[in-house]
Amino acid sequence: MSRIDIGNLNIEGERLLTNKKPSSELNNANKAPKHKRGELFIQGPIPFSWMAKASKHSGRGATVKVALLIWFSSGLKQHSNVIKLQSKHIKEFGIERNSLYRGILKLEELKLIAVLRKKGAKPIITILSVINEGSNPV
Repeated sequence: MSRIDIGNLNIEGERLLTNKKPSSELNNANKAPKHKRGELFIQGPIPFSWMAKASKHSGRGATVKVALLIWFSSGLKQHSNVIKLQSKHIKEFGIERNSLYRGILKLEELKLIAVLRKKGAKPIITILSVINEGSNPV
């Protein structure tokens, strides 16, 4: 009598009823997902202290969204600390106009960014370094 290996049953190339993972999945099991070729991504490193300060004071979350958008925009400009936000990226992040303004104001208040405003133009944002206010490193 022959044995049937249930782990190797497949229909049209799809594996069925198996606990075995393909070797490509095993190699990447403990790795974070990566962007696909040509897909946009948020480029780092982003200083932890900078994001932590923005996160602590985020209110409804607009500040964190704006902070991520700023760092994303910086990555698009070869890590430039001076950027202008693009409308299409603001839309893709799901940030409404008033939320954007509130987020920029909050980050400016926290001294994480400096903003140059000109009437009828998008603000020019400069990313600043965090000044540690008596916090102990981990």
